[in-house]
Amino acid sequence: LLQEHEKLKIEHQKRKENEEKAKEKVNNSSNKLTEIEKKINACLRKFQIKINENDSLETKLDKLQTKNH
Repeated sequence: LLQEHEKLKIEHQKRKENEEKAKEKVNNSSNKLTEIEKKINACLRKFQIKINENDSLETKLDKLQTKNH
């Protein structure tokens, strides 16, 4: 019973560590997306392309690509 308890504790600890790693990856991805969005916004301003405050990243990219063609 003690061995089983130890095994469960170790599994739980591993699960917590994996969860932390996953949260960190999500956070890093989110930060990268924010940086990309800032760069896109800067390009849109440079080309004086009008955007709406609630435009999605895809919409902003589409507007930028349309301007380039």
